[in-house]
Amino acid sequence: MDYKGIELNTLNQGAVLDLFAVEWQKLLDNINDPNTKPDAVRKVKIEIAVKPAKDRRNAVSNVSVTSNLASIMPHEASIVIGVENGKVMAYTFDPRQQNLDFDKEGEDAGANVTPFKREA
Repeated sequence: MDYKGIELNTLNQGAVLDLFAVEWQKLLDNINDPNTKPDAVRKVKIEIAVKPAKDRRNAVSNVSVTSNLASIMPHEASIVIGVENGKVMAYTFDPRQQNLDFDKEGEDAGANVTPFKREA
């Protein structure tokens, strides 16, 4: 039988290259995500584990590829805390936010609502 030496592209029938491609794309997508810190370091790790048999004449190889990506940046917002009817409450606070009146009933309930255009 004619055996060929193992190289990275033939290890585990090329699985390491396929797994790398998946994690590499995740890394690139993470870099492009505006919700992550732009200068955070991202990593792709290839791990190859080989467990020989007791006779040392064959072995089982396992490959894994993982990525360490930048996490989503936290979002900060102000809230107002007050007491209403003896109960402590928290309210959103954004002076630019218009009031959304969901309590209206009747014909003019949607009078100030602009419908979104639907794609065909």
